Amino acid sequence: MAAKKTIQQKSITRYFLISVVAVLFGMLVFGKACLISFRDGNAWRALGEKQTRDSVEIRAERGDIYSSNMQLLATNEYKYQLKMDFWANQVSKDTLKRYMPELVKALRTELPDSTVRKIESRIWAGWAAREEYERRVKKGEKPSRNRNYLLAREPVNYMQWKNIQSMPFFNKGSNNSGLLVTVQKKRVNPYGTLALRTIGSIYAVDSANRKSGKNGLELYYDSLLRGEPGLGTKRKINGRWMTDADIKQPLNGRDIISTIDIDIQDITEQALVNKLKEVDAELGVAVVMETHTGAIRAITNMGRIYPGVYAERGNYAVNAMIEPGSVFKVITMVAALEDGLVSMTDSVEGYSGQHPFGGKDVFDTHPVTGKMSVVDVMRYSSNIGIAGLIERHYKHDPSRFIEGIYQTGIQKKLDLDIPGTATPNIPSPQDKVWSGTSLSRTSFGYGVEVPPIYILTFYNAIANDGEMVQPMFVSGIMENGKIVEKKKPTVINSKICSSGTLEDIRQMLDSVVNGVGGTGKRNAQSSYVKIAGKTGTSRIAQGGSYSSTQGIFCGFFPADKPQYTCLVYVRRANIGNASGGGTCAPVFKEIAEKIYARNIIKNMKSFPVDTLLPKEPFLKKKWVEGTGVPDVKGMGAKEAVYAMEKAGLRVNLAGKGKVVAQSIPAGNAIAKGQTVELSLK
Repeated sequence: MAAKKTIQQKSITRYFLISVVAVLFGMLVFGKACLISFRDGNAWRALGEKQTRDSVEIRAERGDIYSSNMQLLATNEYKYQLKMDFWANQVSKDTLKRYMPELVKALRTELPDSTVRKIESRIWAGWAAREEYERRVKKGEKPSRNRNYLLAREPVNYMQWKNIQSMPFFNKGSNNSGLLVTVQKKRVNPYGTLALRTIGSIYAVDSANRKSGKNGLELYYDSLLRGEPGLGTKRKINGRWMTDADIKQPLNGRDIISTIDIDIQDITEQALVNKLKEVDAELGVAVVMETHTGAIRAITNMGRIYPGVYAERGNYAVNAMIEPGSVFKVITMVAALEDGLVSMTDSVEGYSGQHPFGGKDVFDTHPVTGKMSVVDVMRYSSNIGIAGLIERHYKHDPSRFIEGIYQTGIQKKLDLDIPGTATPNIPSPQDKVWSGTSLSRTSFGYGVEVPPIYILTFYNAIANDGEMVQPMFVSGIMENGKIVEKKKPTVINSKICSSGTLEDIRQMLDSVVNGVGGTGKRNAQSSYVKIAGKTGTSRIAQGGSYSSTQGIFCGFFPADKPQYTCLVYVRRANIGNASGGGTCAPVFKEIAEKIYARNIIKNMKSFPVDTLLPKEPFLKKKWVEGTGVPDVKGMGAKEAVYAMEKAGLRVNLAGKGKVVAQSIPAGNAIAKGQTVELSLK
């Protein structure tokens, strides 16, 4: 019994001592907390504020720009700059020695521009920097410490970064291995310079430290593409800043679907650039417009960098002010026919190619002796003929003629999706610049300034049964993979002229290309697709006089049932002269024939299987709908993008050659709007 009592007393004593210790520890903690709160509180709070930043702006993801057939024209590309923290937990000299052989061997596969020796020496150089720091600290110095040592000079792509994370030693995580990365985002154009000035570019940062549109569609639709930034808290964890969108999630930008057709754009650019190189021209423009909708299927603006090299230096199609020359004669003829003062039965004297109007001689490149018909005036592109008709009927009332020009709609401002679009400058008798020669010169396109896109729009109205539609560069807006807005054609002028005038004008344009002696017959007439259009060659005004030449050909095809209207413009050739018939017409013809052939091939896809024509682009590996992400390894860029986009995925490309890796494994389920990274070598 005594023994049992002794045990109870010992237990009570033990519990008492434990309680006393617990109370004392609690008092100590409480006292320390009070000390920290009241004595050191301000200092700790200041330190905490240094480690945390509230209301940090989180940039939204900028939207993409697509072609009409949903191929990427502008997107965001991420690169990963590899760094290493040699002060991380498990980084030591012995550890580096143990992992070095297999690590550098693995890195060599993802960093092909570096040799094993270079990679190893770079890592040891980083470790040497740490040892040097420690030596200087022991000496009492206070050197700066770099915890972000550059591991590779060039950034890697997403797939490379993922592979490097799984390599020996680096697979221990950044806190232990010291492997760090800085994400770099840039705007890229997967198709290079194709329609670059129309697609546009972005500034690195704007005044609000955000990336924003600089020109083209990137600028016009900047507010949609940019999205809305979010807000979050930035905290320093293990020496590195981490941001959490815990206040407001960013709203990513919407995607833009342009009207550009990659195939037609490629056809158009190649045809133009080849001609520019051939004649060593200063610059050239080629635009293809879908007749009924006004959709711009191709637009290329090429300026000479140096002989043989051309690039998109400006959007000349929409902002260049040019004297259109003889292509303006069609506008003149529409105004005169509509006024009822000129008819198809009229004739005019040719004066053998030289005659004064307003006291100054006018010349014809293709002289006509004796009388010529109204159709002949257009067929031979006679300056004397058109000037004679206009002088005959409007000499004493030039304002009536100019008013007729305005009524066609050529002067009406186009509300395009391209910032900086210029507007025509067609003087009237009330202007100070009007003189005795102005009436005749205006009739054949001198003394007026018109951007190429306006000429194209007018000719498109002729092809479109008189209905003038506004050029359209964007067909829709997309959000999270769904179209939220569809753009419809905008009618500027429901009828530029009467049906009778329209029929007469189309007959004239047909005669230019297909009639005997037509200025476009030699270089624009095609055996495959019927073309109608007008040549134009004019001298370039400079320093009060005219020097050098520029050429234009504008027309539509097929002539009997127009589907496309096209304009080709070339300025200042160093080899020969830039002309509408000799320089621009061949480019137009090539574009028309290739587009026509392309459409025939497209239509063949609906033919029965026994035609032996494939119904889709040939793929080395077949993908069946519903089987998940396609396996595109080993494919070229074009077929890989085709397969992925057909599966409903967005694609980012990195590198050139064949696909060697894809960020989403083959067979995985597909999520709407998902982006797959393809690495090519």
